[in-house]
Amino acid sequence: MSFRQGYYTIITKVEGSECQVSRATSEDLNLDPKYIWALKPGVSELRPWLIKKTDGYIDLEVLGTHTGVTKGISERKPFAFIDDRPSEVGAIGWILEPTGDPDTYRIKTKDGRLYWQFGDRELSQGRIIELAEKSGDPRQEFKFYLHREVNFRQRLDPEWERKYGRVPEIPLTDRKQRRFRA
Repeated sequence: MSFRQGYYTIITKVEGSECQVSRATSEDLNLDPKYIWALKPGVSELRPWLIKKTDGYIDLEVLGTHTGVTKGISERKPFAFIDDRPSEVGAIGWILEPTGDPDTYRIKTKDGRLYWQFGDRELSQGRIIELAEKSGDPRQEFKFYLHREVNFRQRLDPEWERKYGRVPEIPLTDRKQRRFRA
């Protein structure tokens, strides 16, 4: 599949409204893995995803955190890993399956068994993204809007990185320290 690496906004339709897919707009400060949400309609803050190709899979990184499935917590939801604790991180990496509509994909686990799908219940932030078996359900369709292509041999301009995220890997200890600096 030909997918360009870069910064994207991921959108899904919830009851006819376009909703941005991201981490929550407000989260607790612990280092536990965070849910991925179909945020409530009207969230206007740009929350881009950095999408890279790694080892034949797609790495979906949101707000500076890798996403994947966990060991032990729940294998029926994708999570954003604030802290890459080996005891919790199951598999990082996804497969994007085209739906036939332009720029629209199903996101499936590395083993190809489960797909992202937003949940039935409306919560304070929106609807939690879950993992489910493939179905014809439109809740499994996600539209990718490219903001900026990235050549990982070059750095992005500093203003973009400051505002929307990093490109180079930051060692975990630096990431933790930076998170708690005001």
